[in-house]
Amino acid sequence: MLFPETSLEEALETLERMRQALELGGGMEGECLTVSGGVIGFAPGDTTTTLVGRADAALYRAKAAGRNRIFSDAQLERPEELERR
Repeated sequence: MLFPETSLEEALETLERMRQALELGGGMEGECLTVSGGVIGFAPGDTTTTLVGRADAALYRAKAAGRNRIFSDAQLERPEELERR
C-alpha cells in the first residue's frame, strides 16, 4: 500500500489499526486472522530496489518477532549490530 503525503508514524498507526481489525473480526466464525507487515518511509535517493529491500526487511523482522505485528524500518537494528551476532 502507498500512503502519499503521510508520515511514517501515521502510516504505522493506520496499518496497526487495520491489523487489529482483522484480528478481531476478519475471520470466519471462530477464526482469528493475523497479519504481519513492514512499513517504510521514502528517503532521498531511494530506488525501487532500496524501497522494496527495506520493506521486506521490516516484514521479516515482524515475522521473526512473533508474527501478527507491523514493523517500520525505523524499528530495525543497524546492519553492523546484526553482523556482530
